Amino acid sequence: MSDSPLRRHRPCRRAVGLGAVVSVLLLTIQVSAAPVGWPRVEPAAAQAVPANQAATSAVALAADPGGFSHAFYRGQDTAVFERTVQDGVWSGQTSLGGRIRGAPSAAMAGSTLVVAGRGMDSGLWVRLNRNGTWGGWQDLGGILSSAPAVVARADGGVDAFARGADDQLWTRTMAPDGSLSVWSTLNGVLATGPAAVAVGASRLDVYVAGSDHSVWRRTRSAGGWSGWEPLGGLTYSAPSAAPSPQGTDAWVFVRGLDNGLFLSAGGGG
Repeated sequence: MSDSPLRRHRPCRRAVGLGAVVSVLLLTIQVSAAPVGWPRVEPAAAQAVPANQAATSAVALAADPGGFSHAFYRGQDTAVFERTVQDGVWSGQTSLGGRIRGAPSAAMAGSTLVVAGRGMDSGLWVRLNRNGTWGGWQDLGGILSSAPAVVARADGGVDAFARGADDQLWTRTMAPDGSLSVWSTLNGVLATGPAAVAVGASRLDVYVAGSDHSVWRRTRSAGGWSGWEPLGGLTYSAPSAAPSPQGTDAWVFVRGLDNGLFLSAGGGG
C-alpha cells in the first residue's frame, strides 16, 4: 500500500474550533492484500465459536428490503458477528471474521448490505453482501482514530466517514458499480467518531462532537457540502443519527454529561 497523507501526518491536538479552515488533502489508496495481523482464516473456520457470544461493542443495525433486519457487533474474539430478525424471530449468530477495534457500522444500499469496521491496522475495512452472498473483506486504507460510519444513498452508493489520525473528518465514497473515490477531508477538529444519515434522495448529514464537545453538522445536498453548523449540547460520546419518522429530516441522539439521553429533532438543538 502506498503511503498517504493520512498515514504521514499526525499533528498535535489543536485548541481551535471545529469551524477552523484547514487545507484539503487528497489521497489515493489502492485495495491491497491483508496486512500482517489481519487473519487470513476467518475465526468461524479456524476455531469453535461460543454459542451466543457476548458483544464487546455497540451494535450496528441495517434494514433489508426483504423484511430482515441485521444486527452486527464485535465479539469476544474481536471478529464481526451478525444476527438477523424477521417477524420477531432471531437467527443464531454468524461470524463474518475479520478483527476490528470498536463498533462496526452497517448500511443497506439497494440489494447490497455493507458492514465496515476499523481494523487492527487502524485502516477502514468493509465487507459486502450482494444479493445474499458475502464477499471477502476489503481494505479501503487510511488511518482511522475512531469507528467509521457508513451510509447508503438512494442510488445504491455508499459513503464512509471516520475521524483521521489528524482528528479531522475524512470521507471516501463507493459508487454503485463498486468504484472508489479518493479519500478527502471535511476538516474540523473532532473529539469523537461521526454519525451519518441519508435524508430523502438528495441529502446526507454527518454529525460529530467537536473539540468543544458540542454537536456539529455538515450537510451534503445537490449544491455540495455546507459548512460546519453548531447544534449545541455537550457530550463526550459519538452521536447517533437516523431519519425522522416522516423521512424529511434527521433525529440526532447523544449521551449528555449527566449520562441522560438527549434528542435533537430536525437539527433544532
